[in-house]
Amino acid sequence: MSDGSLPHFYRVMEYCMKDVVMEESIENQEEVLTKGERTSQRILDVAEQLFAEKGFEGSSLREIAEGVGIREPGLYRHFANKEAIYEAVLERGLMPMMNLLQALSEREDARQHLHRLPLEMIELLEQHPSMAALFQRALLSPSQSVAEQRMAGWLETLFDKARQVVSQLSQKKAAGGAAGSDLPDEMMLNLMMINMFNLCVGYFTCASFFDRVGVQDQGRLLLAQKALLSWLSSDLLKKMP
Repeated sequence: MSDGSLPHFYRVMEYCMKDVVMEESIENQEEVLTKGERTSQRILDVAEQLFAEKGFEGSSLREIAEGVGIREPGLYRHFANKEAIYEAVLERGLMPMMNLLQALSEREDARQHLHRLPLEMIELLEQHPSMAALFQRALLSPSQSVAEQRMAGWLETLFDKARQVVSQLSQKKAAGGAAGSDLPDEMMLNLMMINMFNLCVGYFTCASFFDRVGVQDQGRLLLAQKALLSWLSSDLLKKMP
């Protein structure tokens, strides 16, 4: 890390700390949900954790119901079957990421905000940390179930959208006659997306390991991860055409 980039790193650390204070001050101001909506969200919470730990095939409706504290037939008041629960878990965790990419692509000043994209992605993963393990299962499983193929499809769509956003911004800069108008090639774009993806999800996939090795203050560790992501993406953008 160069001396010139250190101030940016520490500014992001300070920003992240302010975020924590703000989150603590509003943590009780949750959206008012009906009893049925609360149960549906609880079903998704439990299912997300089970799917992350055991995979789609290894998780049963009975286990989900027990985790929620209801009888198995009660699940059918909210979801048609296990596949529907899995799809709802994916949509809840991944649609906000898709919306974030879409909103960024539509901004006139998108390039000025691109460096915040990994930071905002990791903040979305904070809300559903088990999604990182679901990603890992979908990408590494040698014999994917139909459900895990859906996860792989979601990831391909997200990857393509992120690559499209970065490519479009590079093209806009080149069209504007900015210095260094050579567009990044396919390999460079892919490497950028893969590395940012790994940095975003890596913290969450390693969380249980942090527990085992005795990392006490994971909150501060996550803040440092956010700051590192923002610094790396900002530094990368300086090198991007």
